[in-house]
Amino acid sequence: MKTKFFIQLFFSLVVLALGAWAFYEHRQSQTEQQKKNEETSFLNQIKFKDLKAFRIIKGSKQLEVVQENKTWVLKKPIQDLASWTEISRWFDELQNQKVQKIQSEGDVLWKDYYLDNAPSVEMELNSGEKFSFSVSKKSSFDGKYFIKSDEELLLGEHYFFSEVNEKDFDSFRRKKILPPLGHASKIQFHGKSSFTFHWTDYKWSLDQSKAFPLDSSRLDGFWTDINSLTASFIKEAVTASSIKKYKLHKPQLKITLSYPNKDKKYLLQLSPFQNDKAYVSISHRNFILEISKESAEKLILSRDDIRDHNFPFNYDKSSAVQIERKNEKNSFSVKKVKESWQSLLPENETVDSEKVEELLDKIKELKGEKYKSDSAQKSLRSIAIKNADGQVIFELKEVSTGNARSWVKSSLWKELTEVSKSSLNEIFTLDIFLSANPSQTKKEETQKPFE
Repeated sequence: MKTKFFIQLFFSLVVLALGAWAFYEHRQSQTEQQKKNEETSFLNQIKFKDLKAFRIIKGSKQLEVVQENKTWVLKKPIQDLASWTEISRWFDELQNQKVQKIQSEGDVLWKDYYLDNAPSVEMELNSGEKFSFSVSKKSSFDGKYFIKSDEELLLGEHYFFSEVNEKDFDSFRRKKILPPLGHASKIQFHGKSSFTFHWTDYKWSLDQSKAFPLDSSRLDGFWTDINSLTASFIKEAVTASSIKKYKLHKPQLKITLSYPNKDKKYLLQLSPFQNDKAYVSISHRNFILEISKESAEKLILSRDDIRDHNFPFNYDKSSAVQIERKNEKNSFSVKKVKESWQSLLPENETVDSEKVEELLDKIKELKGEKYKSDSAQKSLRSIAIKNADGQVIFELKEVSTGNARSWVKSSLWKELTEVSKSSLNEIFTLDIFLSANPSQTKKEETQKPFE
């Protein structure tokens, strides 16, 4: 009897506990939903594209940023270019922040919420409409900050404090050095090496009487580097004394950039290196900009930097039908028949077609290191490649050699080109023939006595 009573009591308690838990969950859900209903996004009535200007006012200090001719500029406390990226990020973050409405009875005593004379933000739209809000200097007990917006009391996260109370003009300054004008159509260099490049039909060309083939990928990399060049710090305004202080009166490099359909040119001047950094002045900016030495070095181009060192050896491999190699020990002449190579000289030799393809690739992989004008006619070693009509499409001659380098003459370029001797030796010593009887050769090698 007692057992039955305790079982009934136990199940009754379980039912009561489950009911209490369900009621608690329901109340919690109602509370959270009510709180959620009280939260709202901030500045959701404003679109960034409609923003014309904003000011951050902290007592007697004022930061003012205005959009003029689709460009953001700082007006106070200094006049300088502002960063669209930083302004957009700042506005988007503010707009996405949630705030909670605080219900109060009667008039709000702003002093009680640290909102009397608090830092404020004023925004002006293109339509002339204005919007403002203030953020308290002190936080509430839970680390949130009070906000006054249109005589309404709100509560927001720490972000409001940091993005209003702690924001200064340097936060919005443009650190990017070049203006966003697209691709330059002309770039002039004046330094140890002087060049003028043109960008037409999506390719680079060199404006010189003695032009040489350009490394397009290297110049594309240079354009990426200079277009993304960003200052580490913005220093003093450009004056006669500051120009001398940062050694910009004797720049190591001047770069003039011209843009299509733009009358104005931009002159960038780079100072000599100073303690792993350098300084830049740019004609559209009234301030001196500091950049790292690493960034500055990417702007300095020499003749060898921009030259296509593979050009003298970049023949059309697909047209190669006959190869003639001449040297003291390994001269040969081979011809391509269908998909395989056959020996013309010496006769009756079996050609390893894969080795011939390797030889052709090694020629194309050669890289020039230095260049000089020379009318040398002598040849130590040579290799000629002909097409199906018997015409020479490429010829390479070694005219002089040293310990590590050799000078060669390529039929594709007018100057002598210096190349690695080891790379050249691989071309002139590569054995392209198969042994007539590989097993017999191997047997003879194993039976050869030690010397």
